[in-house]
Amino acid sequence: MVPVTASGEVDFDAAVDAAVALWRDGQHGEAGARLEALAAAWPQRADPLLLLGMLLLEQQDDENAERALAEAVARAPDDGVVHFRHAEALAQCGRFDEAAWALTQAIERSPREARPYVALARLLAVGGQRPRALVVLEAGQGLAEPADLLLSELARLGPSNE
Repeated sequence: MVPVTASGEVDFDAAVDAAVALWRDGQHGEAGARLEALAAAWPQRADPLLLLGMLLLEQQDDENAERALAEAVARAPDDGVVHFRHAEALAQCGRFDEAAWALTQAIERSPREARPYVALARLLAVGGQRPRALVVLEAGQGLAEPADLLLSELARLGPSNE
């Protein structure tokens, strides 16, 4: 059942909550279908596509997740979380340069969020760019929260004077 307001219109927030509840209950197909319908009905909103992309990533449908999240970025270009999740999908698809760029966009838009710094540092370190990875983590220190996430990643990568 689709939630409606007192005036008979679909209640967007309640409909999104209902789709998320289906996802949590393991009804992934129905949740995905509802999120797709919400994305089509509200073309100005990115949140159904963000959630759909996250659901598809969880199901390891990386290509479709990337497409949904790319559309979410187009709808919400100033949202750091959307860029971060898009970067995850790009990395899962093996598109590491694009993932690094999306992470820089996430950092630019949400400089106080630690996860994009850590993800970019890991991507750089795996790509053999350890010194750049350390620079990214050091740049996030004092800015991003949670700080312990950055510090643990710095400790994992070791001192910068190697």
